[in-house]
Amino acid sequence: MSASTGRGRDKSSLLMMALTFISRLLGILRGRVLALCFGAGWMADAINFTYNIPNNLRKIFAEGSLSASYIPLFSRSAEDREHSLKLYRQLVSFLLVIFAVLVLATIFLGRQVVGLLSGFEGEALDASSRLLPWFMVFLSLTSLSCLCASVLQARGRFLASAASPIAYTLSVIILLPLMTRRSSYMAMAMATVIGAVAQLLVVWVPARMAGFSFRFDFHWRSGDFPTMISHWLPASLAALSAVITQAFSLYLASGLEEGSVTALSNAIVFQQAPYGIFHASILAVFFPLFAKEEDGRGLLGEAMVRLMAFLVPSAIILMAMGEECIASLLQDGAFTQVDTARTAAVLTWLAVAMPFSSLSALAGRYLNACDRYSAALVVSVVSAVVDMASSYFLSIGYGVRGLAMAQGLSSLAGLLVALGFIGRGSWLLDTARRLGHVLLADIPLLLLALGYMKWNPRYSEAGSTLPVLLTTCALGLVFVLVTVLSYLVFRVGFLRRKPSKST
Repeated sequence: MSASTGRGRDKSSLLMMALTFISRLLGILRGRVLALCFGAGWMADAINFTYNIPNNLRKIFAEGSLSASYIPLFSRSAEDREHSLKLYRQLVSFLLVIFAVLVLATIFLGRQVVGLLSGFEGEALDASSRLLPWFMVFLSLTSLSCLCASVLQARGRFLASAASPIAYTLSVIILLPLMTRRSSYMAMAMATVIGAVAQLLVVWVPARMAGFSFRFDFHWRSGDFPTMISHWLPASLAALSAVITQAFSLYLASGLEEGSVTALSNAIVFQQAPYGIFHASILAVFFPLFAKEEDGRGLLGEAMVRLMAFLVPSAIILMAMGEECIASLLQDGAFTQVDTARTAAVLTWLAVAMPFSSLSALAGRYLNACDRYSAALVVSVVSAVVDMASSYFLSIGYGVRGLAMAQGLSSLAGLLVALGFIGRGSWLLDTARRLGHVLLADIPLLLLALGYMKWNPRYSEAGSTLPVLLTTCALGLVFVLVTVLSYLVFRVGFLRRKPSKST
């Protein structure tokens, strides 16, 4: 690979990371708008629960198993536009048929679906069943956006695909306050669909300009489509286990005290801010390398070390300042201090689980890169079983916090099973040594966090005000600076320009 190609890939990675960072910040702002408009009562629970149904199905039909199946095919045929165009048209036709069926099913059977998946009754059940068809339309538009973005990425065009989620979130942030007074919770349905249309246009227009015009193609036995389906089906089984796990968690949350679903959903948004940025960016660099190496376990170890260098400090900061972050951004209007405390308690345990979740997911993708789909499926199933069993029992004693605790247990179980398939060796000892070095470098940050929690300034009780926000940002910057200085002292080399070869 030429130096210019390497520099181009580095620039693309930095662009994706920067825009992902903006998208995550806007996602938190979207959570604030939701909290201001709907608080944390039955209406917010109905919205968050229903939205998570199609959002979880994205693991199968959008950025999850389906995109993982067709992206390599688009990449290999990048120079053959007609070949790629045929697969593009087949996929759009396929998705439109699937989602036409799903939308119609939720229109006529939405109440039964929500009743089966939740513990809602009365107003919450009515609201959720009315919202579900709209959110399935959102899923269909998002899946088409993902397809268009993949076509562009296969041709080295990353700007539109990275900007499209920003268009969606901005649309919801702007439209929701304008519509809520007139349409109540249905404002969320309309804002979500309009935002999804904006997201699709951002990637559809450049895809159309690149020559990817659309017309129906139902000849699904020709071209690369059968190959794509043969890859998608086994990968979907692993994704389905994650969907079932999340649905079960939401079902349990919907039967707990009012506000539990919203607390879980908001806590996940804050957890996903660092997780989404660092995990996605590092995986994007290392995943193609895994497939190229005959024995990529050394690369896997290096990826694990880099992940932990970012995510362990992120977890410590979230545990120490989770309540302050939530209060500064969400605690206003109908979202009270009680809601902040409940969400922060969930976020604490999600932060503990975050490093294990990332390592488990990374190990699973390594197995996929090695064409060991059955092993990756076993990892997913074990994680799902442990998650559902522990969620059930822990929710009895700890409420919604128990669902977050279960994520840590299931991720740890999945990681151990994945390492069993990957195998031991010198790579594992070297990785453990380097991980220990990272954890040692994080001790100063941990001590600072413990001291801060013992001090407990309680300034965030004032809620979402400018002084609280500025104080939270300033304290967060102190934590980040301590981490950087400690890493410099301990010589944690997680910012090397290029991954090293496997050892």
